[in-house]
Amino acid sequence: MESKNPEQWLKWYEEIMNGESANENAEVNEIYAEEDNDSEIDQLQESDHGSDTEQEDDPSTEEIIEGPTFLGKDKKTVWSKMPPPSTRTKRHNLVLRIPGPQGFAKTAKTHLECFSIFIDDEMINLIVACTNIKIEDVKNKFERDRDARSTDSCEIKALIGILYIAGVQKSGRENILDLWSTDGTGCEQIYLTMSYNRFRFLCRCIRFDNIHDRHERRQFDKLAPIRNIFERFVDHCKYVFVPSPYLTIDEQLIAFRGRCSFRMYMPAKPAKYGLKLFALVDTKTMFTLNLEIYPGVQPDGPYLQSNSAYDVVKRMTEPVRNTNRNITMDRWFTSVPLVLDLLKDKLTVIGSINSNKREIPM
Repeated sequence: MESKNPEQWLKWYEEIMNGESANENAEVNEIYAEEDNDSEIDQLQESDHGSDTEQEDDPSTEEIIEGPTFLGKDKKTVWSKMPPPSTRTKRHNLVLRIPGPQGFAKTAKTHLECFSIFIDDEMINLIVACTNIKIEDVKNKFERDRDARSTDSCEIKALIGILYIAGVQKSGRENILDLWSTDGTGCEQIYLTMSYNRFRFLCRCIRFDNIHDRHERRQFDKLAPIRNIFERFVDHCKYVFVPSPYLTIDEQLIAFRGRCSFRMYMPAKPAKYGLKLFALVDTKTMFTLNLEIYPGVQPDGPYLQSNSAYDVVKRMTEPVRNTNRNITMDRWFTSVPLVLDLLKDKLTVIGSINSNKREIPM
């Protein structure tokens, strides 16, 4: 059905707007009735709101476009020529949980308690054990035992604290000796915590896995040296915070010029060389909900997975499935099949898209 008469277009627009408003009011009332009956539903977990029945009834999954349309180059994708009506918040964008910390994160008050939310005692003990294994291997190279003494959890926390303070002060390109200067230009919190020689020694010896069996694990996992620590840290990020309704997915290059089989070169980035990460971030609080390191092509085994943009987004959005949130992404991630698939997971998308995609009109 086509028409070149502007009055007919206006009539179609009014019919669509009136029809959506009536349907939407009924849907909103139903949502708030469900919220009153169960106010403790955690939208970050699988819940009854994500049932197959509700998805079938959701008009967003089977939307019929009325009025004049465009047809994509694939001769299948249909785009409406009319802008969407300005109405109340759609059902698929209603977020029932107030953003903020959840679970045991609500009780954290001090800096150390907040730190322990993400790096807990179990992770610290693992780092201590793996670091001491490395220290035992290099101890015979030192004349004095005290120069290569074993570490403990308190010292590892102090080491991480020093690195954190250096990062807060943006000292990444500063001469490290300047941080231990006692003439008033150094950082008192750092040189009163640990000596320079001990800091250098721990930085050389710190490990996050058992170096004795690493070779076997690296046969099927390039991330074997940090796999356990990294996954545990990411799990904490996923489940200690309820994000705002608006999230974004993008890539980040962590500056690194050392030896690494999956070190990337990206000339458009400031650092140019480094390790590439994908991140799902809350746009309001800048809280990171999910992280994934790009390791290139993994060897055959349990960690072999696709690195296509479609699969990366599906994995990254797993923590927020069925939570009615909006994801913003750039053109590398965005595609029409991905957007339609995320709608089934009750996630909407804002993103740029390349004009050469077959779903885009001529």
